[in-house]
Amino acid sequence: MLNTRPRVAPAIGQRFYPMSFNRIPAFTVVIERGDAAEVGIVAHTYPSLYDVGTARRYAWDILNTVAQRLQVKPVEVADVDYMDSSEPSSLG
Repeated sequence: MLNTRPRVAPAIGQRFYPMSFNRIPAFTVVIERGDAAEVGIVAHTYPSLYDVGTARRYAWDILNTVAQRLQVKPVEVADVDYMDSSEPSSLG
């Protein structure tokens, strides 16, 4: 947790996924905004040809872990393709 207002908590991690034969790095930032929190997650595989959906799955795992620890339920979730960030698509 950084000593800032609003409170900000960055995290960096990675997980190995056998399906993609690769480690997937992820960068997560949680920003407290009053009675809500904004969570930003960047997860990416290289080369993306071998992604097979594992980066998205890893991002969901991170989001679910953060939500469980904060004892909250995600309200608005968007998937933004790193190649076309102008068109987010709703995930649920």
